[in-house]
Amino acid sequence: IALTLYSQASELGHEKAAYHAGKLHLGGQAPGSKVIQAYNLLESAAKAGIYKACLILGKISEYGLGRIIDIPLAITWYTQASADHNKNSYTRALALYH
Repeated sequence: IALTLYSQASELGHEKAAYHAGKLHLGGQAPGSKVIQAYNLLESAAKAGIYKACLILGKISEYGLGRIIDIPLAITWYTQASADHNKNSYTRALALYH
């Protein structure tokens, strides 16, 4: 039921709901969970400035979770997440860059 509510709220433009729905899909906690849906929801949240979504997208891109590995994209997401002073994302971006 949580996924349904988060999905409905995300369709109405609530980006935090998109973030939570994406996490539910990614964690396999929802029936019919799909990485593609998770990525799209998290991307929407990330573009709205939810930095935790950027960090998750960085991990998806770095490790190729349900997608091909894309290190330049991972660096982009980690760098965006570091705008929120997230030390983990800054460290990952630097590690991948070098």
